Amino acid sequence: MRKDIWKKKASIGVVAVQPFAKYLKFPNRLSGTNFEQFSEYAFAQRSYGISFSYRFGKLDFKDRKGNGDRGDDQRDGGENGFQ
Repeated sequence: MRKDIWKKKASIGVVAVQPFAKYLKFPNRLSGTNFEQFSEYAFAQRSYGISFSYRFGKLDFKDRKGNGDRGDDQRDGGENGFQ
């Protein structure tokens, strides 16, 4: 959840991952003719966090030359001649 503040110049956010489960569990059952095996992998997944971001100014992505800045991977034919 995120909320903009100070006339959308800043934002504060709150996140919760698996807030009600202490562990995230993955059970595995394997069986054959003469055996049966059960295992369970569990790891702590519960986490909480807050974030704050501030926008200092307006970003301007105008192309100065007017022809665009294309990298090598954007040219006709691509890398290694693949199209």
